[in-house]
Amino acid sequence: MRNRFLVAALLTFGLALSAAAPASAQDCGNWRDSVLCDVELQRTDADRRWDRFDPNRTMEIPPNTDIEIELRGRDQNGRTFPQYRIVLGYDDRDCGNVLEIEDRGEGRISLRARSGDGRCRLELFAPGNMNFAWQVDVEVSAGARAGYSRNEAELIAQGLYRGILGRDGDASGLAGAINEIQRGNLGNQVEAMLRSDEFRQSIASAGPNDILDRFYQGVLGRSADSAGVRTFLGDVERHRYAEVLMGLIRSPEFEDRLARER
Repeated sequence: MRNRFLVAALLTFGLALSAAAPASAQDCGNWRDSVLCDVELQRTDADRRWDRFDPNRTMEIPPNTDIEIELRGRDQNGRTFPQYRIVLGYDDRDCGNVLEIEDRGEGRISLRARSGDGRCRLELFAPGNMNFAWQVDVEVSAGARAGYSRNEAELIAQGLYRGILGRDGDASGLAGAINEIQRGNLGNQVEAMLRSDEFRQSIASAGPNDILDRFYQGVLGRSADSAGVRTFLGDVERHRYAEVLMGLIRSPEFEDRLARER
């Protein structure tokens, strides 16, 4: 575990920042030396490919899975900031039972999800610059996937549109949903669609059985059977729609559909 404030103080000089650099390039000032002005966080997916991720969204990781997170930045002139001068600090006091974390140097850390399910909040920051600090909610779940192929993500996105909104997805909406799913943000995509006015209006006069049937038709292509009613109807009645949809997507039946897309 690191002491956030001690590390921040010690590494300020190493980053060549005599004062905290502003949060964006437009107000960085006329520094003679290169300073860190704009940053983004990147993480690896199941295929070890790097992609930008939103630290404000829950990061889902399957148990016993390794990922890496890297801080990348630009200086006050818009040039790539030297990676060897970047430090990614972290405070894992809330995550000891969920993650193993290792500092890899040059602005990169590795995360290994432990074997059991769990949730925690991981604090990330650029030492010496408190403008760059994030609290990332992490969920380790056996039902989480390390990543989806393009075909798999498209099948899921279409299922969500039909199940949640009762229609096929439009081109721009589908493209956005597929991108989010491939970035590991499936749960957030489901929640966003469930919060939409279109969904709320579409179920205004629908009963719980009708809503459950629509979820089944959208994701699995069939009506809910008696086992599905016993398992999920209570959640629908309590408006736990996201839990139902994630349960269907993570079901063996849907995994068999995904397997045919690989």
